[in-house]
Amino acid sequence: MTQLQINACAELAIMTGRGGVAKQVSLSLAPWIAAIALWYGVRLSGYVNESLIPAPHRVAAKFVELLLHEGLLYDVFASTRRVFFGVALGITAAVPVGFLLAGIARRGRSPIP
Repeated sequence: MTQLQINACAELAIMTGRGGVAKQVSLSLAPWIAAIALWYGVRLSGYVNESLIPAPHRVAAKFVELLLHEGLLYDVFASTRRVFFGVALGITAAVPVGFLLAGIARRGRSPIP
């Protein structure tokens, strides 16, 4: 057995021992359950207008509707494509300017007048 296999077996033994998997799952879900419970609590408290904070189940239903019928995936793809294009354009412009400024600074001239 390699050291990697030994480490993987040790990790598996630690996770499965003393309720490891169930404990990990419950610890992973606990913050999400707490956030949704807080969301319902704020909504049902009456301190905030119900039109400003919709119920979590309504938000989930609207998400599914947007995902399946309104083209949400295409919109996410289009936005992601724009972000990547902007980053690529920024890098394309910034790298040559950085090299130019480094070359000017190496020659002893100040790049800033």
